[in-house]
Amino acid sequence: MTMINIDRRKLDPFDRYTMHRLVVEVECRRNCMKTILINLSAIAKDVYRPPIYLAQFICYKLSAPVKQNKKQDRYFVNGTHDCEKLQNFIYDFIDRYVICSKCDNPETKLSVNKDQQGDVAVHQSCNACGHSRTMDRKADRLTQYIARHLLNAKAKGEASSGIKKTNRSKSKKHIDPVNATESIGEANGISTSTYSGDDSSSPIDDDWSDDSDLDKQLAERCDQYGRLVEKKKTDQKLNDIETVRDLLAEAERLEIMEQAPFIVGQCVFTENILKDIDDYKLLFTKLCTKNAKGQKYLLHAIEALIGEHEEIRKKIFNKKTMSKILLKFYDEDIIEEDTFYTWHEKASKRFTDKNTAKEIREMANEFVQWLRTAEESSDEEDDDDDNKLPEPQISFTHTAGSGIEVKVEPVNKPPVENKIEYNGEIIDVDNI
Repeated sequence: MTMINIDRRKLDPFDRYTMHRLVVEVECRRNCMKTILINLSAIAKDVYRPPIYLAQFICYKLSAPVKQNKKQDRYFVNGTHDCEKLQNFIYDFIDRYVICSKCDNPETKLSVNKDQQGDVAVHQSCNACGHSRTMDRKADRLTQYIARHLLNAKAKGEASSGIKKTNRSKSKKHIDPVNATESIGEANGISTSTYSGDDSSSPIDDDWSDDSDLDKQLAERCDQYGRLVEKKKTDQKLNDIETVRDLLAEAERLEIMEQAPFIVGQCVFTENILKDIDDYKLLFTKLCTKNAKGQKYLLHAIEALIGEHEEIRKKIFNKKTMSKILLKFYDEDIIEEDTFYTWHEKASKRFTDKNTAKEIREMANEFVQWLRTAEESSDEEDDDDDNKLPEPQISFTHTAGSGIEVKVEPVNKPPVENKIEYNGEIIDVDNI
């Protein structure tokens, strides 16, 4: 494969630091287009960074999930993307996370420190000149991901080191899990360390999971997403814009965009459901925009709540409250009219018993009828507006010293014929 310079600013064809040029392949299968990043792992090895960092960086740039095929060690992204554009993304990653800002040397490594106050910082140190700089963890999402990834790896390594292992054979050399982890990290240009004054180390929850999650069953992925939503709710972060973006990206990555509104509804809805809709309006709006199936799943979440929770059933299982809930979804532009119609047509026993599902739809009859009537009235008003005669066009002109002159332009009316009919004869009135 063709080798190119790691630093795009260097044009020397004999430069010491080179990497593989990105090779992509566009594949179409079952009307689904995807771009395969054939040698992304090889490029990551050339720049001494884990492939997942490059994959996540491209994911953020394209706002699309990047998935991994573990058997072939290849990454791919949905849609068709230009190879040159993706290559520039890799260069952007190298400029920001690989090349030393002082000597322009790519022989750098990343480390993470956690002080006694719990503040986490990602550092980049150069093996050539010794220069070190601290990367702003809040500047971009990938730096946050790198910090969580390194801390999580460190926590897992220390947890493993506390487990007592029995040597089955004296000839086998004992390997310290912590040292083994650090050795692997050094090989990839990464090291993990903690603040010298902090002796305690607790596992760090990593909200981002690797692409092996896509190998799980749909139910497992939904459970994983539900645990994340519950955690954010407990931390009172569900209304944060950054959290909403992360939850939206995670739903796309796990390929559960249709089920996500149902999961969120199950996690946040209580007997005060109208208030809950107000509190989490931003999250519901983002999840349901241009997602008709997701909107329908949100209505199914109401059915499931009524079927599973007796206290909630007593509060909202009546015509008045159900109409208020549906109207709230409609007024807040969370659910569209057509979704209400399709949901109302057929009762399903997937989320509650068939009788309860039918009763819920009967309670929604008046609301759905009101929707149809309002739509018809709107169409009639539009027709009436089209049939109205044009109003006189008034133009205001101003001449110095003469005040304001109002000109009324005549309306184009059909000419009136001055003819009458008398005893079967047409008489022209003007020629009498």
